[in-house]
Amino acid sequence: MNIIEELIKKHQGEYCEDSEKASTMLSGRYTFQPQRGIITLDGTKISININEVGGASQSTEPYRLVLYLSKDYKTRLEIFPKTNLMRFLEFFAPKIPTNSELVNKQFSFNGDNGLIGILGADSTFCTKIKNEKVFILIGEKYPKHIILTPAHGIDDIEHLEKLLSLLKMIEEKIKGNIT
Repeated sequence: MNIIEELIKKHQGEYCEDSEKASTMLSGRYTFQPQRGIITLDGTKISININEVGGASQSTEPYRLVLYLSKDYKTRLEIFPKTNLMRFLEFFAPKIPTNSELVNKQFSFNGDNGLIGILGADSTFCTKIKNEKVFILIGEKYPKHIILTPAHGIDDIEHLEKLLSLLKMIEEKIKGNIT
């Protein structure tokens, strides 16, 4: 049983797996097997998707976790790992820092400054996101979705649940900040 299927079974959600598809390209033969799961966690719908790739490129694991907000809270957020270039640029033009120096060194934040400040002040959030390589987005295209994409896949079910808890924390902060 794979990680998604195990989590979905644990939370009595819906799981679906497409049949394996194959494609031959110049670099070799690729196989794809998309998998999707939907759970409800504390009244919030969350989907977990993977377009698993095998064959010539077995290193990619494009997981995508999406938390569906009940409405558009008119907030935008981007959290992503900070590159060396960004560290260099911020030396000359500093951004608004969060209250956590560790998170400031590891991540770049863009979007709603109030939400960024609240997340940076939350020690539990900062502890959970520490040493993760994740991209988190609430964008204009999908304003009712909090999208989390881990850069290097998911290790096990505990890691997946940790990432889901990050999504729930962001949702709680958005709802608490707006209402």
